[in-house]
Amino acid sequence: MPVRQKDAQRALELLQQYRSKQGSAEEDRQLTQSLDRVINVFQSQLFSALLGKNI
Repeated sequence: MPVRQKDAQRALELLQQYRSKQGSAEEDRQLTQSLDRVINVFQSQLFSALLGKNI
């Protein structure tokens, strides 16, 4: 099933909202780092190009 651009954008928005609600506790550090990595991938030019989005 192909990923649609609007679905990817919605997923990015949800990840960013979840990330902003994370605390700064030490046990959350690994989760926060992982979320940051995924968010960076969603925001990358390569990911946008794979979706066929013009940057």
